[in-house]
Amino acid sequence: MTFPSWPEHPEPPLRPDPPGYPYPPLRPIPKRDGPLMVPLVDLPPDLTDQRRVLVSGPLDEEATTRVCAELMELDARSAKDVELVVNSDGGRLSDVLRLLDVIGLMRAPVRTTCVGRATGAAAVLLACGTGGRRASRHALMSLRCAEREELQGSPAALRSQLDELELVRRHVLEALAKATDRPAAELEEHLDHGSILDRQQAAALGIIDPFDD
Repeated sequence: MTFPSWPEHPEPPLRPDPPGYPYPPLRPIPKRDGPLMVPLVDLPPDLTDQRRVLVSGPLDEEATTRVCAELMELDARSAKDVELVVNSDGGRLSDVLRLLDVIGLMRAPVRTTCVGRATGAAAVLLACGTGGRRASRHALMSLRCAEREELQGSPAALRSQLDELELVRRHVLEALAKATDRPAAELEEHLDHGSILDRQQAAALGIIDPFDD
């Protein structure tokens, strides 16, 4: 497209387009006479080989369902150890019972590790590992369950809910007593009024295994 020029400024001549415009000229690909040498490197292992499941945030119904599904999937693949990394303030005791049942039915040992903190139901989960239990150097733990159950309905419904909560609590205490080798009365006190523990205190209570470092 050209535009008219002023009379005193004549239009300059158009420059010819470069060869191959608007695309650059193609260059021939040189032929390779010898074999192509590729360096060998050590690639990182596949993520599925790590067999690690993270428990982070509230340990509610949605979280326990996801963790149960991941544990069962890893157990179906292999009987090798699974690591359960816990960093949670827990949730309802009734929700953690599902996780304890899945861990108890797995052929693969489940190693539990606290990184950060584990309180309430999360500390119960930490204590019930079947393949070793440990905590990071600055981890904080407590069996005190701050989650409160909401009861509603008629007196008969309230009575039924209370009976269910008592049954859940008894099952949790039995699992803790077996895992920690501590009397149920002491563990019940920790469920109601337990304080925050460092990993030395948690090891003394039996929540994690003894350590040397």
